[in-house]
Amino acid sequence: MKKKRAFVFYITLLLAAALLLRLFDVITISASELLSYVFCIYGIALVYISFGKKKKLDLFVGTTTFLAGVLLFTTNKFDFFNTRYLIAPAVLFILGSGGLMVYIDDLSDKKIFFISLAFILFAFAFTFVLGSLKFSNFFYTIFYIAKKYWLAILILILVILFLKREDRK
Repeated sequence: MKKKRAFVFYITLLLAAALLLRLFDVITISASELLSYVFCIYGIALVYISFGKKKKLDLFVGTTTFLAGVLLFTTNKFDFFNTRYLIAPAVLFILGSGGLMVYIDDLSDKKIFFISLAFILFAFAFTFVLGSLKFSNFFYTIFYIAKKYWLAILILILVILFLKREDRK
């Protein structure tokens, strides 16, 4: 619980600093992009905090929050012909990935594995049926997001290091 409070404090501090920098036009970032960063950082950190501790709900929420942040970032940064063809498969994929992380944390629950696998396969099937999946675009998007989120990844690493330091005290 102490780790969770410290994390919430650091995330709040980060968000306040980003909002302050945005108000003074030091950084030019949209509110939805800022929210996507917060979702990604919060999701990764929640997964980090709950993984290996059999906290299934926290792990699922952390995974889905991270991926929702990636989805929010992607829909804001790229022009999609029709986002409704993106949202339904993305939601299925996010739910399946959340379940898969819960399964990875507790390998004894095979039911969660098959349910999450079904969600992921439905997401890919839905995407192939709609005809909107091109692997070259998919990998380019992943590269672009990683390149764009380098600052968020750096901040997350710093937050994790601070949390680890507090655990040692």
